[in-house]
Amino acid sequence: MSGGTPCPLDLVFALDVSGSMTQAEMELLEKAIATFKEHLSGQRPRVTVISFGMRVKIVAVIYGGPNKIEKAFAGDRPR
Repeated sequence: MSGGTPCPLDLVFALDVSGSMTQAEMELLEKAIATFKEHLSGQRPRVTVISFGMRVKIVAVIYGGPNKIEKAFAGDRPR
């Protein structure tokens, strides 16, 4: 939408942190998170981060900019 008010953006990320993820897949996930944050520059999306492995965990529900998004993803990085 050019010249108008941006539409609200609601996003949910489900991060696989299980033991079945390979190192290459973990690195790809890290790159995807970084790319996502770059594309959100200047926006204030509502984001929910969920991780799953043996259990499902809601890591964060946030309303804000990329700095808050970084903190949410940092809460349960894949290992």
